Amino acid sequence: MLSMKFLIIKLSTDNKELVPPGLPRLKMEESGTSQNSIAFVIQRHILSNALPIRTAIAKRMQINDTAYPLSGVGEETMEHLFHYSNFAYYLWKSSPWGLMPIMNLDTIWRARNDKVHNNNLSCIIHYIDSIIRCYANYGSQLFTSPTTRAAPHWSPLLEDWIKIIFDVKVGSSSMSVVALARDHLGTVLWVASNMLIFCDALIGEVAACHPTFETAVKRKHNFVIIESDSETIIKALQRKVSVWSIDNYVLNCNRVSRQVLSCNFAFIPRLNIFAAHNIVKWVFAQNLTGMVDVPTILTDIICNDHKV
Repeated sequence: MLSMKFLIIKLSTDNKELVPPGLPRLKMEESGTSQNSIAFVIQRHILSNALPIRTAIAKRMQINDTAYPLSGVGEETMEHLFHYSNFAYYLWKSSPWGLMPIMNLDTIWRARNDKVHNNNLSCIIHYIDSIIRCYANYGSQLFTSPTTRAAPHWSPLLEDWIKIIFDVKVGSSSMSVVALARDHLGTVLWVASNMLIFCDALIGEVAACHPTFETAVKRKHNFVIIESDSETIIKALQRKVSVWSIDNYVLNCNRVSRQVLSCNFAFIPRLNIFAAHNIVKWVFAQNLTGMVDVPTILTDIICNDHKV
């Protein structure tokens, strides 16, 4: 928008359409604005013969003057008024895209009517300023201002809560699934693993959820958070989506989850569940199933997820 004013200051003279001194008569071809793009906007926003253009009126009745009113040069046609005239050119040059074309067309038509009916036409800068003000008013109402989102802040679990994280490692004909449980201090309480004859990670991961809940119930964990890097599984467990291939597993998990006092499900990106990701690869390589003795797990593959 402001580049137009800068152009007015820098260019030199001779325009018959009330362009300030120092502004030359430029052709549309010299601008960076695509004629095809402008024509597209015009075709979309103006119906042919919908406006009382002088050449259109002359086809229906006798009128003495069909000249373009803003300059008196050439006939007033739809293309000349909104596209090829110098007056239109400078408005398009200042604001060719987005919400601006609608206000450009309206401004050109109002300027034309003001000249025809009131014999009054302001300086081109007046119309550019008008477009800028209108854009500011409309833009503040139509476009919401960007909001800054605070970065997520890690905080430890409340006492008596445990966090169970799932992950899978898919092989050629089977997969290993791992559930890693931690308390509010971040201590690994237990690790459960299983080998499933599945090749679909989605089915395998949710299938491991049911025995994990049973383990939590047997160990009398009353407050449980289930975390997974599969957004589909978490939304299914939250009953936000229905996925037919895992619906039966989800129903079983939800039924068992009612045996604890409180259970929440959370989607956590892979970046923050590296401990389960590392352990399931180790379990798969060792071909382990059942409850894994925590001291036997290599310390190098266990990390504090909230620090990753």
